[in-house]
Amino acid sequence: MAASLVWPALPAASSEAACRAQDVRTAVTAFARAFSDGDLATVDRLFAKEPGFKWYSSALPGKRIGAAAQRRATLLDYFRRRHARGDALVIRSFTFHGNSGGVGHFAATVRRSARDYRGGRPIQVPAKGAATCVAGYAAFVVMSIGGPQHRG
Repeated sequence: MAASLVWPALPAASSEAACRAQDVRTAVTAFARAFSDGDLATVDRLFAKEPGFKWYSSALPGKRIGAAAQRRATLLDYFRRRHARGDALVIRSFTFHGNSGGVGHFAATVRRSARDYRGGRPIQVPAKGAATCVAGYAAFVVMSIGGPQHRG
């Protein structure tokens, strides 16, 4: 089962400003680099703290879905385990979809590879998310990394 890339409306954030495309793009790029490098301090800073955090979900490799995806407390352990398996992300494309509900929405295409999936051969997967922004700094409230797209 692939991670869902659709989510219900997010609650409006009262103190955050509208996100700019460049702020969110910078955060997405920083996340991919920190994820791949195992830089947990940076990854931690890039995700909203409770109660703003809603979820981080992923299809294979490293499936994280359902209730587990909503646990901010387990996020860094998850990223630590994925780094130990050589999981790496490279952003191939990025699209900013504007602001609604107090968050800036984005979509991306990601090249992903991990030693524990398909012998480490890279796959291209979709990603989506939303971030709150304050003073040019974006923090993810949701992010979903999809699985391989199969051609029929």
